[in-house]
Amino acid sequence: MDELVRFGVSLDQRLLAEFDRHIRRRHYTNRSEALRDLIRDTLVGDEWDDDKETVGTITFVYDHHVRDLTSKLTDIQHDCHGRILSGMHVHLDHSHCLE
Repeated sequence: MDELVRFGVSLDQRLLAEFDRHIRRRHYTNRSEALRDLIRDTLVGDEWDDDKETVGTITFVYDHHVRDLTSKLTDIQHDCHGRILSGMHVHLDHSHCLE
């Protein structure tokens, strides 16, 4: 881990109160942890470029006994041909699958 550096930040009271509410909602243990995450999120967001290809996954866990669900998932994949390049089906237990 890199050496930690301490620095001061000045905020108006309302902004600090809102930040503290954010910290409680997200269950951060302290302000430093929350601030580090906000900085990281901003820096990562700045690295994204609209002209770059982006890859992602969508994962579903579902009860395969639900009527017509598998057929609906297949229809969605076919309707999005070109954007959905592949699919994988995994049996998790007797009733549940991961797609």
